[in-house]
Amino acid sequence: MQVWVRPIVRQYFHKGLLWRAQEAQEVASYELFIDLFYVAIIALSGDTASENATGEALLRFAITFIVAWKFWSDISQGISWFDQDDMTRRFEVLFMLTCLLGMTVNIAAGWDVTYTSMVAFYIASRWFTAIFFLWMAYLIPMTRPAMLGTAVITFLPGALWIGSTAVPEFTRQALIWVAIPLDIFGPTAFVAFQRGMLPFTSEWCKRTFEFMPGQSIEHKIERTNAFVSLVFGYSVVSLLYQSGVPMGINAFFGKAVLGLIQAFAFNWLYFEVDTFNLHVHAIRRHFFSAFVWLSAHLPFVMAFTLAGAALAKIVLATDCPDANVNDLLETYATKSIEVVPQGLRWFYCGGLSIALICMGLISLSHSYKIPPNIRLSKPWRLGLRFAAATVILLLPLAKERLNSIHLVATTTGITLVVLFVDLAGSACVDEVFWGFNFRGEETGKRKCTYSSRCHISRKELESKFKNGEIINVEEIAKRGPDGGAHDGCHTV
Repeated sequence: MQVWVRPIVRQYFHKGLLWRAQEAQEVASYELFIDLFYVAIIALSGDTASENATGEALLRFAITFIVAWKFWSDISQGISWFDQDDMTRRFEVLFMLTCLLGMTVNIAAGWDVTYTSMVAFYIASRWFTAIFFLWMAYLIPMTRPAMLGTAVITFLPGALWIGSTAVPEFTRQALIWVAIPLDIFGPTAFVAFQRGMLPFTSEWCKRTFEFMPGQSIEHKIERTNAFVSLVFGYSVVSLLYQSGVPMGINAFFGKAVLGLIQAFAFNWLYFEVDTFNLHVHAIRRHFFSAFVWLSAHLPFVMAFTLAGAALAKIVLATDCPDANVNDLLETYATKSIEVVPQGLRWFYCGGLSIALICMGLISLSHSYKIPPNIRLSKPWRLGLRFAAATVILLLPLAKERLNSIHLVATTTGITLVVLFVDLAGSACVDEVFWGFNFRGEETGKRKCTYSSRCHISRKELESKFKNGEIINVEEIAKRGPDGGAHDGCHTV
């Protein structure tokens, strides 16, 4: 491995089409190292918020989690845009991780003593990223305008973060919540500007930003799935406690099992149910659907992390029968609570509710194959999911009627109902299910059809090849999922 090699663009947009390298982008070993590092950050953020479940703690949790997410996003974006397999790339990632470590060790006291240090490490990372984009603009003239604009977008919010270190708390929050949207949505707004979505700048943008680097869709999906897996894993690990009796089958264990079932159901919904019969992924479908898919993931993982942190406290609560604090080892007995505070109930139920809603929005952003004989269509299944999220959100109002085990059992039951309805509803009426179809008739062969809308049909494609016609890829690119001439595709 060389110390430095000249970077190249992995993929770029030109005239509405994505041109990409022939080699598939694989997940590097240091990317997996980053994921493992984030387990500790997720745990620290969630545990700090659940220690004192108040609105102020929620606000601070949101800020620190979003900032940590931005670290991960910046590293992932740089790796996806440019191919640079050398030692320099490793040192760049190491510097970013050092800044992340510096920010993380200042989170717990970040709002009393160490706020300036926490912000300083974050700004160091962001401005290092801006310098990296300026360096890429110098090395790769083809994408220079796009890189210069990206560097400016990355650099500007730092002034607001610096200002937040020198003002009182109220003004500080105002500056922070102006800087955060610029950090999170600034790159998306710049991409929209590059695409000429403003009428009076359309022609200038097309000339200036003729070449724009793009992320590998497969790599982005894989990295996002990895982050979601970390959050699901944290919610399970946070449930672990140590029993101090010979037979520890009690309410503590029951709540932990219910929490495990709940996390498994969420994992099942996200990775299998919502990707079943997928026709066009949200990122490939449209700019707006890609924006929804990317934007919904941040509140989704943030809400589920908060719910998992709250559940870890609820599991150790002794407000229900067969939950004797003496059944726990001393370390966990000191963490036990007699009554679940109302704020912790809102953290738990609100987190699960927002996570379900965001999963529904993520699912809506995709385009699915539509079986004509489906048992229950996707809108109805998602409607149930949104209704279930509303019910879970309102559960803290029944504080007097629901102790800790009742609360966890209720949320788990509602989640399982959503899962089972999705599993049964996504099947066709005549599809084999335990050897019988839904009408109770025995059937020996699975039969299921679907229809979908494609940019170009197989018949048209074969006809053009047979006749020796030239396919105009720019014309095909204009055939968006919701506009232009479409050809129907029917598959059995």
